[in-house]
Formats: sequence, structure tokens, C-alpha cells
Amino acid sequence: MLWIRKGSATATVSGRVEAGPGDLIRIPRSTPWSIEPKAGRVELADVRIEPLGEGRKAPQGIRPAAGKMGLHVSKAAIDAVIARTEANAPLHTQDNFTANFVLFKGRVGPWESHAGCTDIYLVQAGEGVIQTGGRIENAKDVSPGEPRGTAIVGSSDFAVAAGDLLVIPRNAAHHMNPKSLPLAYVLIKVWSE
Repeated sequence: MLWIRKGSATATVSGRVEAGPGDLIRIPRSTPWSIEPKAGRVELADVRIEPLGEGRKAPQGIRPAAGKMGLHVSKAAIDAVIARTEANAPLHTQDNFTANFVLFKGRVGPWESHAGCTDIYLVQAGEGVIQTGGRIENAKDVSPGEPRGTAIVGSSDFAVAAGDLLVIPRNAAHHMNPKSLPLAYVLIKVWSE
């Protein structure tokens, strides 16, 4: 999956797509593709997810509802989802990864960690502070390997804003606190062993 962070480009993936900041482009496995910057420079994140080994299933964890995104999701379409939705919304589901919109409209995130997956945040709108690392206080599993708690002790705090990319490793405690609303990001959860 490509996420255009800055600039604009023409992407060729089973046809040509004009893409700008905040757009997502899904590239099916073994599909040839190319990116041609428009005027000047384009910054993008290329998130490549390898399939699980033959006969292996993704570890358990909390998964969003099934979704199937097209090859291109524009920032305008993402903004429309953010405007009309009050909760998280599915975007794409495969065996070993999912992508969904995470929306904060008047709430803070849970204090949590995930034993089975790495979280990748592509921040689309708003500003916040993410706490990572440390230990979750009063942790209780809401499902196996998915603890939630009431705070994080010993974490590092980082300011985040639209255009930022965050990677939260497996088992790392984390918590998102919005500073402007709505705070919204695309969350790619990659299940691994």
C-alpha cells in the first residue's frame, strides 16, 4: 500500500491514477506498478506486507469488520468518511493485515498493547500526543494478547499531526490523546508471528 505524504504523482497500477497528499493506493501482490512525480518532489510511504507462510494463520487479536478497498482512495473520500462517521470504520481486510479509519471526536484512545500485531498509523487530520513504551497500569486482557488499562507509566510522548507516520511494534504500550478534533488516521494492523 502506498500513502502519498506530500506532493502529487501519477501512479500506474492496472491503469493510471492521479494521486495527491493523503491518498492511499493499494497494490495487489505481484502487480507491476510505477510512480511518476508531478511538478517537483513526491514523498510517500510504501508499506509492503509479506504473506504468511503456507498453512499458517494470522495470530488472534481484535480485528475490524471486513472491508475491501479499491486501488485508489483519495484524501477527499477519506475526509468524507471522517465527516460522516463517529466511530472506527473498516477500509480493507486480508489474512495478515487490516486497514481501518480511526476517528477521535471528543474522546481519547485506550491504553493498550497488541501481542499479535504491529500498528502503523498514517495520520490524516488533526493533532495529538501519542504515548509509547512503558507499562500499562491496571492491565486486563479484553481478548488474548490485547490488554487495556487506565494509564501508561514510563512512556515517551510524541506530538503527531496530519502527514505523520507512526509504527507501534508488537507488545508496545501505547495511547493516543487528541489535541485537536477530529483526529483521524488510517490504521494498518499487520499480524505476524
